[in-house]
Amino acid sequence: MTPIQLVTLKACEDHKYAQSFLALAETRLKTIKNRDFAWWDRTLILPGEDRESETAKHLSEAHYVILLLSPNLLAAMKDRNVPRIGEIEHKLLPVMLVDVPLDGSREFHQIDRRQIYRGLPGEARSYDCLENDPQRNRFVNGFVSSMIRRIDKEHRALQDSASSNLSTPRGCSRPVPVMS
Repeated sequence: MTPIQLVTLKACEDHKYAQSFLALAETRLKTIKNRDFAWWDRTLILPGEDRESETAKHLSEAHYVILLLSPNLLAAMKDRNVPRIGEIEHKLLPVMLVDVPLDGSREFHQIDRRQIYRGLPGEARSYDCLENDPQRNRFVNGFVSSMIRRIDKEHRALQDSASSNLSTPRGCSRPVPVMS
């Protein structure tokens, strides 16, 4: 089974909350049936390697990008210390790690056009606001469930496309008939 490639993008300043969230998410993803996940983030860049090219390479190979949103990450994006989101927008799985108001007063670099995971309905908040382990576990369980639903939905769409004798060539946005 080919692993699903995951890349995480987060601000260095959010290390404590990011590590807590990602440790819980990684553990839960290991328990998913019929799925393997491979993780990469910028902390895996070795001394002497080109940060920009390594990051670009892994983002292009990624199936999904878990974006841990916070004021620090948005500031890093503004300062261009984080890759351009427009190029990977279709791969994003944004999570509200540290609360940022969604009232239009902040520059979200168009990330807010996508659904941002903020917890289960009725509990909408950010990960950093959670007060105890049961709340953090519920938050991460909800994110992983949402993530798996999206992966399954996209996988079914690919299967439907293949079964209807259509394929989507690289660089095209619509399926085209396959010549037999």
